[in-house]
Amino acid sequence: MEFVGIFVKDTETNARKFVSQHKLIFPTGLDPDMKIARAYRFVGTPLTIFIGKDGRIAERVSGPMKEKDISRRVEKLTQGEVLSPH
Repeated sequence: MEFVGIFVKDTETNARKFVSQHKLIFPTGLDPDMKIARAYRFVGTPLTIFIGKDGRIAERVSGPMKEKDISRRVEKLTQGEVLSPH
């Protein structure tokens, strides 16, 4: 299981500040030209995309998520349950 944060159309300075303020411990990267955003059909931020073991999108959730909701979805994925990809 891996989490990755992508800063879409943002600056490195802003991204570093956000990572520091929120004490993020997972890898993050910049997407200034929206190549990643287009590839994963971002519709707004925040957007959480769960990718299954097969490399396919298992579910997309627009808007903020609580830790318990993320944990529940991760647990379902690791048990092989199917989520709704939207």
